[in-house]
Amino acid sequence: MTLLTNRNEGYKIPMKDLNYYINCFSSLHTMKMQEKPAPHKALLLLSVIDLVEQGIITDSCVQLSDVLENQFKYNVALHLGNNSIYDPKINYPYYHMRTEPFWELVSTTANLVPDISNYSTSNLRKNIAYARIDTELQLLLKDSNARAELRAVLVSNYIDPLNVMNKENISPIDNLTSKDLDLIGKLNNLLKNCQGYGDTYKRLIGKGVSNIANSFASNFKTDIPTILECFFEKNIYKIKSSVGQGRVTQCPWIAIMHTDETQTTQKGVYIVFLFSEDLKTVYITLAQGVTKTSPELISAKRDQIRKKIKVDNELLKESNKLEISNQQYQNSAIYSNEWPINDNEKCLVMINKFKEAYEEYIATKDQNITQMEKIIDKTISKKEPHIKAEVLPFTVSVPFSINSIIEFINQTGLLYSPSLIKRFAFSLMAKRFLILSGLAGSGKTQLALAFSKALVEDKEKQMCVVSVGADWTNREPLLGYPNALKPGEYIKPENGVLDLLIEANKPENASKPFFLILDEMNLSYVERYFADFLSAMESREAIALWKECNDESESCESNVPERIGLPDNLFIIGTINVDETTYMFSPKVLDRANVIEFKISVDEMSAFLDSVKQIDCLSICSKAAGMGADFVKLANCKEFDNEKSTTDTLKAFFTELKNVNAEFGYRSATEIFRFISQAYKNDDTDKKMSEEEILDAAIIQKLLPKLHGSRKKLEPALKALWRLCFDPSIKDTMQIVYENIDKAIYKESADKIFRMYESAYANGFTSFAEA
Repeated sequence: MTLLTNRNEGYKIPMKDLNYYINCFSSLHTMKMQEKPAPHKALLLLSVIDLVEQGIITDSCVQLSDVLENQFKYNVALHLGNNSIYDPKINYPYYHMRTEPFWELVSTTANLVPDISNYSTSNLRKNIAYARIDTELQLLLKDSNARAELRAVLVSNYIDPLNVMNKENISPIDNLTSKDLDLIGKLNNLLKNCQGYGDTYKRLIGKGVSNIANSFASNFKTDIPTILECFFEKNIYKIKSSVGQGRVTQCPWIAIMHTDETQTTQKGVYIVFLFSEDLKTVYITLAQGVTKTSPELISAKRDQIRKKIKVDNELLKESNKLEISNQQYQNSAIYSNEWPINDNEKCLVMINKFKEAYEEYIATKDQNITQMEKIIDKTISKKEPHIKAEVLPFTVSVPFSINSIIEFINQTGLLYSPSLIKRFAFSLMAKRFLILSGLAGSGKTQLALAFSKALVEDKEKQMCVVSVGADWTNREPLLGYPNALKPGEYIKPENGVLDLLIEANKPENASKPFFLILDEMNLSYVERYFADFLSAMESREAIALWKECNDESESCESNVPERIGLPDNLFIIGTINVDETTYMFSPKVLDRANVIEFKISVDEMSAFLDSVKQIDCLSICSKAAGMGADFVKLANCKEFDNEKSTTDTLKAFFTELKNVNAEFGYRSATEIFRFISQAYKNDDTDKKMSEEEILDAAIIQKLLPKLHGSRKKLEPALKALWRLCFDPSIKDTMQIVYENIDKAIYKESADKIFRMYESAYANGFTSFAEA
């Protein structure tokens, strides 16, 4: 180690070169495990080196991130195997590494990092912003030769001694324990029992699952998963089996899912046992979910993962020749092999190899994503620009298509006109706050749900549906409140609104759409419970929630930030009914939203009554999730065109509305132009909305909703607005009668003005919202 002389003090200090860090890494302050140095810190440092090499850590700041934790778990499995007595938890070495001279913990506050007794990962993340390593070390880690030397030091000093200790405690059959062999034997006996039921099972295919014998169902759904839990940690893995949904399937399966990757067999990568129709042949595979992924993407992702995973073993076959009936399951298999049911030792080695490959995929999946996107982009660019209504995998980013959305919604059995769905979508893209008004039971909430479900990947995280209460008098039902009796605790609303906002604000979710649906929004005064949202929509300022505890004597038990913003990927949809139990919206609310009125025509009701059928709302879930990123991008496009014809029409409407003090402001004018621009540019249907239809929709959604008052006040304005809906050459001859609506240029607006005019004459008062 090179020493430098301090001329002022006269003593020598070490120069921080490679030799210095080799010496530091060789003498880490560790506990002893049976007289051997514990590998905790070494495995953490190996993980940091790996992430520097992968380009994920680019400076001297090392955050306690999910990526670092996954890499740590991967190194535990890689260097120590599954039979190690070491418990792989990253939080302990991350904190205690501060005793080393090259590792400094930086607090999340201006204070020093306190002594921490609660070592949970969440608590460390609250108190520690990141660990700072020496700048000299960070520069050395950029050199491949230095990384190799430092890795060798860590492995030889901390990993190899522990492996020797492990081998001394394990029976010599390929490091397989007798306990594990006994468990595999029990597993194979259960599988043999299932095989004995195979002929009966094959005859039951296509019939109700209730016909399956209880003994077989118990073996398959309970006993086998229980044994598999001994090989796959219960708090990390989820095991699920199926013989069919309602009817007996041709290919029963038992899936083992790492919860960091997926908790459903519809998506992600997981280990799965697949059975032939007669149950005689069993395969173990590392496979992908096929329900929400296109066949082309399945094949591309399969091949890419094979290139990334470094596990090299003859037990992991890539042939994809499985004697099972489901072709999709065959194509989705990354690795597969026939389960040798009569060879317990080989089975144990095989299950460990598949687990090793799976965990390596988990640890390296962040690097897979970038390369997969390149493959996806090439695949999409070869397709026709018009997107057909096929299931779009949410790992694929594709252009938003209103044509596909309309087809997906129609497939659920819901009845909406294409123009209504277009207005709904383009209104949200023009302004991320939309109000749906109209008759109870006319489908307002169902359209909001269907549209949202189609675009989200995970409806539990990206959607929140809340029924507004008549007793809502402040913001607490939406945003919660700090517990005045218990400092450091914030009470979240049980409806999940605050959790949705927190999730939507995460940087990694910036391109994903999030939907807040407020049902029956006017059961209470909107201005009372929604005031913070209305203000934040325009000010773009975050909403103040509370002041988190900074006193070390207080215990903060909440992960709620001090302030929360309304991010650009959050879309708010409110529904309203109008009756004696509801309240009218103020101009402040209406000015910040598009308002779409739902009404049912005679033809629509006739069509419904002639073919009443069951609505299947689940079928639309995530079908268009691939469009989600582009939908968010389009919604944040600020550019628009202002054609002269549109400008002249809006000037005329402004003049008439000003006469009754209902004129619109700059914000409304801008949002009208944005809606028109979105409708012009993003309508990919065969029958596009005409210029008149688009402007008609803009008028009825942004200008007419603010009209309310007495007949005496509004009658002159309604007559003037009525004339503006017709060609100038005939407008003076057009009386306000129903028969003249078809002659209007702006038919929807004329129809609404006619109904408001009739209401004013009948009741002496009228408003846009009809009871």
